[in-house]
Amino acid sequence: MGPAQPREHAPILIVEDSPDDFMITRRALRRAGINSPLYHCEDGRDLRAFVARQTPYDGDNYDQPPQLVLLDLNLPGETGCEVLAWLKSNPATSSLPVVILTTSIDERDVTACYANGANSFIKKTMDFDEFVATLRALGRFWFDCVSLPQV
Repeated sequence: MGPAQPREHAPILIVEDSPDDFMITRRALRRAGINSPLYHCEDGRDLRAFVARQTPYDGDNYDQPPQLVLLDLNLPGETGCEVLAWLKSNPATSSLPVVILTTSIDERDVTACYANGANSFIKKTMDFDEFVATLRALGRFWFDCVSLPQV
């Protein structure tokens, strides 16, 4: 089976501190046929600037709000779980679906993330083809099956 044909979707915000992991996720999304505009924040402080549309997120490149957040747990400063709690407590982003995408398999992380409002928790795999398959399924669910709120 060849690569999927790219589909246009609403923007995805990826909160990931590792430039390498961001690039791998971007490549895997494209290989999965998800051609959404991608926004990238490196940590909680960066995310707050994004939500407030402060520099460097105040330009035309960010006119379309994200409809899905992929959030890493291992961030510098605040943990991903703390960033999640902020997103879910902020009226501007509380209804935005947040998918935890992490290497953690700690049950305490899973429990804490769902307690703080995560919409799903996905463990990153080191196998690229498996990661592509996971992201393809994620895209089908969030963009083809569910109705997303307008944020």
